[in-house]
This record gives sequence, structure tokens and C-alpha cells, in this order.
Amino acid sequence: MRRFLLAVLLATAGTSACTTTSAGPPAAADPLGKAPAAFTSDEDFRSWFAFYYKDPHPERLTASIQYMDKAGYYDAQPEIAAVFLASVFAREPGRLPAWSAEWAKLSPGAWNLALVSLWFAGTPAARQLLEKNQAHASGAMKGRLAAALAGKAAPAPNFLGMEITDPRHINVLWSAFSATGDAKYVQKVIGYVKLYGDEEDPIRNAIGEAALMTLATNVPLHDTVARICMDEDRRNPDERTRSLLESMFTILSQIAQENSQRDQNLPAH
Repeated sequence: MRRFLLAVLLATAGTSACTTTSAGPPAAADPLGKAPAAFTSDEDFRSWFAFYYKDPHPERLTASIQYMDKAGYYDAQPEIAAVFLASVFAREPGRLPAWSAEWAKLSPGAWNLALVSLWFAGTPAARQLLEKNQAHASGAMKGRLAAALAGKAAPAPNFLGMEITDPRHINVLWSAFSATGDAKYVQKVIGYVKLYGDEEDPIRNAIGEAALMTLATNVPLHDTVARICMDEDRRNPDERTRSLLESMFTILSQIAQENSQRDQNLPAH
């Protein structure tokens, strides 16, 4: 039953979250080192997003804010969008003035995304920029950010330290990984795999499913994820985690073999 369910998850993984994509890493930049500013398709955006840590193209960041706002990513999955941007802002504070100079024409929704991301970044440079631009916030976000800056709201979240209580939060970790390539996010996801199959607690089971599903999706796409999972498959102190990772690799191998056989059987053109 475990392998059947995992196979179903693998077959459907990556269809809803903007942190996963069936596309490979972005194509190399042209000889001048430039990349187009605007995103021409959802595949173009997802590839840039998923592999930012490997091939950043920060000159497209403002275009990404506009794209996520227009495509409804911020409305549908606000944490994923904001955590990605916050992680980039925190790692590259020196770029914040140049990025903010490009934000004059942002829509109200895009401004809310940019400002929340600055708050999540939690750095002095990001807070300074947030204070300077908080008047651009609209709707309920205006009051929330004002309260946060006044010290009346919860502090900026610690994404590595937070406890996962909702399966959707697993994608928040992948969002931070896409921005940073930090292996600690992958290891944190692996820490929740053992919850898969908990018949007494549906929420814990759903968190475990999300962890296992997203690992299976990202292993073929990211060398870092594959290496960490293989190492944890051998060395993780939790026997259940090792068993589930081993099952995941078995199924991924079977799928790869079936795809290879299918390709070999296709008629030549």
C-alpha cells in the first residue's frame, strides 16, 4: 500500500506548487551575461524560481514580483511567494536599493508582496526599506505592517526553526531552498518523512506525505537534494525514515527505467 500511494503521489507531484517544476535548470545566460527581464511563460518563471540558488539572475527579481502578483501566486500561496523573496532579500542586502528603485510601478498587490517579504527577511537593511515604503501597503496589510514595525506583532519567522503543523508549510521550506540552496531546508523536510503512514493523526500523516512527495519530486531535479537523501537513506538514525527513503529511491528508479524503455520503443522519425 505504501508503494502504491507513493507512486500515485509521484505521478501527480509538482502540478500545483510554484516551488516544483518539470523543467530543468535555466539555460545558460547569453554571451553578454544578460537574461530577459520579463517572464514569457509559466515554465520560464517556474524554472527561474526553482533554480534561483544555482543560476540567480537577480535582474529578474522585480519581474518575478509582478508575475507572481499577476498570476495569482501570492493570493493562492502567499507564504511560498513571500518566503522565497525574503530569503533572497536576506542574502543579498546590497541589492535592495537597486531593486526598490524598480518598484515605483508595482500594483497594490505586488507592493504588499514586496513589503511582506521585506518584513520576513528580518535584516536591518530590509526593515529600513520597509519603514521607508510602508505607505505603499494597501488594505489590511497596511495595519499589519504598521503593527509589526511598532513591535506589536510577532517577529519575522525563523523558517528553519519553525514547527511544521500544516502540510502546506513543507512547500515553504522548499521555497527557501530554491532561493538559497541551503541543505538545512532539505534535512528539515526529511525530518518529517517518518510521519507518513500515521493512521491515528491525519494531519501528521498529511505532513509526512507532503515531505515524501516533495522529496521525490525534487530528487531528480537537484543534485543537492539527491545527495542528501542518499546519505540519509544510509545514515539517518530513524529506521522508518531510512525505509521510506529507500522505497522512494526504488520507485524513482523503476519510473526512470520504464521511461527509458518507453523512449527506446518509440518509432524513429
